[in-house]
Amino acid sequence: MPPVYECISPARMVRACASILHQVILILCLAALFIPTLDGPNSRRTANEAVTVGNLRRITTLQNDYAASHPTKGFACQLPLLKPSAPSRDAFDSDAFWLSGERVGYRIAFAGCEPEPNSVVTRYRITAVPLEPRKSGVRAFCTDETGALWFDASGSVENCLASRRTIE
Repeated sequence: MPPVYECISPARMVRACASILHQVILILCLAALFIPTLDGPNSRRTANEAVTVGNLRRITTLQNDYAASHPTKGFACQLPLLKPSAPSRDAFDSDAFWLSGERVGYRIAFAGCEPEPNSVVTRYRITAVPLEPRKSGVRAFCTDETGALWFDASGSVENCLASRRTIE
């Protein structure tokens, strides 16, 4: 006996397609409402600032290690001299950072690093400013040989170094 096929009426087909279309539209609307709140409008900036603070703390540690192993030189005045010899486990850490001073939307640079008359560097200042203010970050950060970390909410390096508002 040949198979029996049931014919679906065009009206029933249209209703089924319309129902599926309404469900897809509902899912897309819910996604559009909730996905942005999961990420937040400022989360990238906040993450960039957090990574930059971590980088400055790491540089402080590396500066102390460098000065301890180079007592006749003192602190380093160039980022490439601080490049760790052991490879980092951080997937985002690259050798380019130690050469360019740029990472996660911030430029990190020495603002003051002069040797004493005996040629030993005993003081340094390092600053971090957003490459794209208000987009990659808002605040400027700075530190010195004391290891204290400061910030300026307006993104000014000069204000950061002058006001020394401590990060808590």
